[in-house]
Amino acid sequence: MKYFKRLEEPDFLLRNARRWIQQWTNLKGRKPGALFQWYKYEGLPVNQHLCPLLARQTQDHCSYCDAFPARAADETIDHFRPKSDIRFYDQTYSWGNLYFACSH
Repeated sequence: MKYFKRLEEPDFLLRNARRWIQQWTNLKGRKPGALFQWYKYEGLPVNQHLCPLLARQTQDHCSYCDAFPARAADETIDHFRPKSDIRFYDQTYSWGNLYFACSH
């Protein structure tokens, strides 16, 4: 994994993460087979707001394999601690658990 200094958590994530985490936890409690979809903020899925910030944080390098530059079609956000694991539901929208990654 490439070393990088994490940027400040975006204000919109600070304001909304707790609610989104609770919604995800409630959904998984009701429907254990539910698939994760990013909640929306200002009409766009949260990942579309976060991906450019996470990419800037690593100077457009994949956080894992150091691929540069990541191609737009390849860009994704990885949850280091899996969002599908009940032990980590509380980190689904946690800034420290989100990493810019390529699909490789």
